[in-house]
Amino acid sequence: MAVHGDNPTDCEFAQFRRFLIKSPLVPDQALASDLSSESGETPPPFGSYHQQYWLDGERLIAVGVIDLLPQCLSSVYLFYDPDYSFLKLGTFSALREIAFVRELARKFGPKSTNASPLYAAFDWYYMGYFIRSCPKMAYKAQFHPSYLACPETYTWVPVDECIRRLSQSPNGKYARFSDEFSRDSPLDSLPDEDDELDRQITCYISREAACSESDPDSRPSATRLGVCLKLDQIRPHLSHSYLTVLREWARIMGQRVLTGHFQLFFT
Repeated sequence: MAVHGDNPTDCEFAQFRRFLIKSPLVPDQALASDLSSESGETPPPFGSYHQQYWLDGERLIAVGVIDLLPQCLSSVYLFYDPDYSFLKLGTFSALREIAFVRELARKFGPKSTNASPLYAAFDWYYMGYFIRSCPKMAYKAQFHPSYLACPETYTWVPVDECIRRLSQSPNGKYARFSDEFSRDSPLDSLPDEDDELDRQITCYISREAACSESDPDSRPSATRLGVCLKLDQIRPHLSHSYLTVLREWARIMGQRVLTGHFQLFFT
């Protein structure tokens, strides 16, 4: 209310819960545990998290809402105590989240001695929407190198070039960031025919085995439970509606789906 001037009657806990607590991302705790590093340190499973910022360990002054995804940390939202707005907590939390991305990549990335398959392509920090006319989002353009997605080709363009094109547009609110003849090559590279697409999509099939209550360590490892197969190999076991949705997502995501980012879990 102090920051956005919202009406107190509009600030309900149900709205807070719907926007910042409920998440469509469901962490797969079993898979993350099975894929723990050789050192025994378990990588955090993908999903939604709240990161708390405490002052001197006594006062909660901000909370950052983030999503951990296969290729990036997505910064969803930050809410803070307005009494501490002079600390520029939006900028501080962004720096802390960038440090967290580097920490996860260092601990569990492909170059780590404790590499985890979950973080094989974890390289990016996503700051969410950027509205040039919104003063509260201006700080996002201060980080370099930064990129914005072109609204027409969905390719990533350096933010300075995007701002230049926005400044030259008639109303300053919309512009094509990519060059005139640029196309989204990862999407173009996917075949149009369903059969050919299914032969290229890699799926990781796994199941969670029940473990003995007396011996929690009796659960087999993900290496023995999981296997990578092409979609056309498991197609007979999937419904037509499921295949339709999966192919639609594949064409939206582009070439990334060819590297095993679809995970199908049968329990």
